[in-house]
Amino acid sequence: MNEIEFMSGISDVIRTFIRQKRLSGYPYQSSARIQKYFDQMICHDFPSADCITKEICDKWLRIKPGEHPNGLLRRVTPVRQLAKYMNGIGIPSYVFPGHIPDRQIRYEAHI
Repeated sequence: MNEIEFMSGISDVIRTFIRQKRLSGYPYQSSARIQKYFDQMICHDFPSADCITKEICDKWLRIKPGEHPNGLLRRVTPVRQLAKYMNGIGIPSYVFPGHIPDRQIRYEAHI
C-alpha cells in the first residue's frame, strides 16, 4: 500500500494516528485521504502550526462549493478523532464540538 506523505507541523502525529488506527484493524483509507487534505490546508494556510487550533478548525469547516452537507460530516469526523488523539497524548488541540455538523442528512430512495 502506498504511504501518504504529510508535510505540516503535525505530520508525525497524523502518521502515528493513522498507523494506530490501521493496527487496530481499521482500513482507514478514505479517512487517511481526508487527513491528507487537512494536512495540505495546514501547510498552505497555517505553516507554523504544531497543533489543531480553533482557527484551523474554522477554516476546515467552510463548506466547499457544491459540497453536500454529508460531505462536511465526512471531513469533520476524522479531524475530530485526530484532535482527541492529540489531546490524549498531551498535545493540546481544539476538538470540534459533537454537534458540528448539525446532523447527517438521510437520503430518501426515489423509485
